[in-house]
Amino acid sequence: MMHQRCDVGSAQKGAVIVEFVIVASFVLVSVLALTSLMGKMIDSKQKVEQASRYSAWERTVWFQDVPRYHPNKALKKSNLQLQSEMHHRVFSQPDTFVDSTQHLDLDDWELDPMQLFHDRGLKSSKNYEPMYVSNSKVKKQPSFVRLTQSHSSPPGKLTNAVGAITKPLDLLGDFKVNRQGYYSGDVSVEIKEFKWMKEFENLKPTFSSKSAILTDGWNAGGPSDMEGRVRGLLPLALVDGKVGDSIQDFVGFLFDPLKSDSLELGKVTSEPVPSHRLRRYPNR
Repeated sequence: MMHQRCDVGSAQKGAVIVEFVIVASFVLVSVLALTSLMGKMIDSKQKVEQASRYSAWERTVWFQDVPRYHPNKALKKSNLQLQSEMHHRVFSQPDTFVDSTQHLDLDDWELDPMQLFHDRGLKSSKNYEPMYVSNSKVKKQPSFVRLTQSHSSPPGKLTNAVGAITKPLDLLGDFKVNRQGYYSGDVSVEIKEFKWMKEFENLKPTFSSKSAILTDGWNAGGPSDMEGRVRGLLPLALVDGKVGDSIQDFVGFLFDPLKSDSLELGKVTSEPVPSHRLRRYPNR
């Protein structure tokens, strides 16, 4: 009787190879193909969050609309100008220099290579191109970032109460404060459709980040600004001037402390320091 010998070890090795080929074809290849794409999308999300913080903190320096009473009308940047700066300073190549004129246009702007991809769904596409959908152009340069931002009074019932108090003060004196210092906005980018993968057909992910900041705490802009705000609220300030000084000097003949150089009506000073506490340091 003849016995047929079967090599169990060789059969198991063959099965393992077949299983590996199947897993590699349907799982590993897809995972490796998506690794680069998912990395780019995660980086895009982080950039959007950075741009949102940037747009919010820029409003602590630049107005969207300069208040009518503010002396410096140049402290203004529009949303479009902030968009240009975000392209240069957040979405551009890592070695891009910071320039004070980058809010004017998108000249010499190049997208971060991390945000470039090869669209295999287009036969005519042979090079890497931006993975963002262009929403407009600035001097023939594509713009990808969208910024929607507005300013208003801070939300809440307390704001209405404070507004009711400050409006009469504004009419009586020079107590002018910015009641539109609450900025809220949204920064977003739209990802192109990856037609070369069926799972991404008709899908254009949009990454967005919202921000809100109260930019104006009504701080005085120096001693002169503080004195100007308070002075208008003092009734005695209405009689201060040449006419008032003349009346004081006339009455001062009878009572010397009432003279204009002795009794200063409507005077406002910030943080008076006794003269004996003032000292010069010539070597400093």
